[in-house]
Amino acid sequence: MNSKLFNPIKNKIAASIALLFFVLLGAGTMMAMKAPDKVKASGEKKIKAVAEKKKANTVWYFVGNSLSDDITASNWQTNDPGLGCGSGTALPCQMTVANASTPAQLQTFLNGKSDTAIRDTYADSKRSD
Repeated sequence: MNSKLFNPIKNKIAASIALLFFVLLGAGTMMAMKAPDKVKASGEKKIKAVAEKKKANTVWYFVGNSLSDDITASNWQTNDPGLGCGSGTALPCQMTVANASTPAQLQTFLNGKSDTAIRDTYADSKRSD
């Protein structure tokens, strides 16, 4: 066989393979450039989910005057009244409640609990003297 006859065919095959390689390389590069957006969006969703979980806990401060006041949501507030926490009195100081960021949600949490249970189980600390 004449090798001169097959050289143009070999050249066309080699050129076709090279062209295919560069097309696939370019397509892969373009796909890789789009992927970070999807990863970023997925990461942002995870960050929002974690932030929502962190928001789920609310610290409530006791502003009532007697032991029996701790079963009523109106005697608790989310702003620190500056009364101080320690071990001075029997009155609760603060408690952390999951999924109760409004007074209505707090009252739902308090319903059915005794004032003793709230002080002993849920209150994080006692009010200072």
